[in-house]
Amino acid sequence: GGVVFWIASLMLLIFIPNEFNIWFFIAITIVAAISMFDDVKRISVWTQLLFHIVAVSIAFYIAELFVVITWWNLLFAYILFIGVMYSFKPMDDVNGMTGLYTLAALLPMVYVNQYIESFIHIDYLLFPIIGAFILLVFNLRKDAATTAGSVGSMTIGFWVSFLLMMLIIKS
Repeated sequence: GGVVFWIASLMLLIFIPNEFNIWFFIAITIVAAISMFDDVKRISVWTQLLFHIVAVSIAFYIAELFVVITWWNLLFAYILFIGVMYSFKPMDDVNGMTGLYTLAALLPMVYVNQYIESFIHIDYLLFPIIGAFILLVFNLRKDAATTAGSVGSMTIGFWVSFLLMMLIIKS
């Protein structure tokens, strides 16, 4: 079920094909792929972390973070970004938690983006919101038809971390 967030990023790339979206799609695909493999067969946390560091490095590259901050702040940024990402991981065990938390994080960002500080193209917020609603149709019930799995929780965790980073940079 969590593949819906990767599909949302694919749709974003299809509807808005540019270099920024290509790099974003590559990064989110790395996260989704390693998480999908983890769902199928357990992969060591260190291997997953290596792939996540590569994906986060791509996110930092497209946000031009490497040229803006010092190396010790960059180290802190890696820890913060990956920490926010991993905060989504245990949520796939509770029906509806990943989708509801995604909405709780993204809906206020839509408001901020529209009325306070425009920090990203609105489609970066709307596509994962649509994905969350689709996931909730199948997951927000006593006997869930599907779960988000690691692929869903880590992919949306990456997406939310990316959006938070863009907001911090812009503001």
